[in-house]
Amino acid sequence: MELQSVRGQLASEQSRCFKLEVDVAELRQKLQTMETLQKELELLQRQKAASEQALNAKQRQRSRGMWGWLAGTPDEKADDA
Repeated sequence: MELQSVRGQLASEQSRCFKLEVDVAELRQKLQTMETLQKELELLQRQKAASEQALNAKQRQRSRGMWGWLAGTPDEKADDA
């Protein structure tokens, strides 16, 4: 009787262990997906920042317009040098 009880407990623990292993595998996969998404997000943020910087530079260049030209404000390329 006691042997059967121990075997039952062992089978229960084996089942629980298997379920935990499956859970761990699923969580690892989710973590990997999250890391991939994080890298993609960082790339998109860098691209956005670069685009905004380029847009701001063009707006500054346009804002100089005729008055900037008349005042002799150097163009954008001269600022970068």
